[in-house]
Amino acid sequence: MSENFNVSLPWAQVKCVKIRESKFGTAFVVETSEFSGGYVLGFKVNEVEEAFGQILKTFTEYLKDPYFGVECVYEDADAPKKGPEVIQFKADIVEVVQTGYEENVAAQRQRYQIGSVRQKNMEKVEIEYNEDLGLACEKLPAGLAIDHLWKIV
Repeated sequence: MSENFNVSLPWAQVKCVKIRESKFGTAFVVETSEFSGGYVLGFKVNEVEEAFGQILKTFTEYLKDPYFGVECVYEDADAPKKGPEVIQFKADIVEVVQTGYEENVAAQRQRYQIGSVRQKNMEKVEIEYNEDLGLACEKLPAGLAIDHLWKIV
């Protein structure tokens, strides 16, 4: 039995409060709901009847008007409602930057696209280890470096 036992228990988790006989004498008992673990907590209190009366009164008041941590404010149904708010959007200003790689885009897309014409014709694709990536990939065409594939500007 611990004399310094402290419990903080939300009323929403309390199933019932009662007085019961235990091996230590008359005890004040609090049972929690199954959802919160189904604990049975017993407390030896000097003035059990007085403590039980105060706790039972507080618990009964809670049950009349439970508080779950959220306040709801209901508006009057007869009050005029505002119409939907229209938001005006502005188009972004976009500037297209010429990178110098545009002429290779179509050829590169065709080479590296899954299900491309080369693969449909069952042409053999050469695979090689690329040290920059650390992966095996399709062999790049002559004059094209791996850096060119990643440059945007």
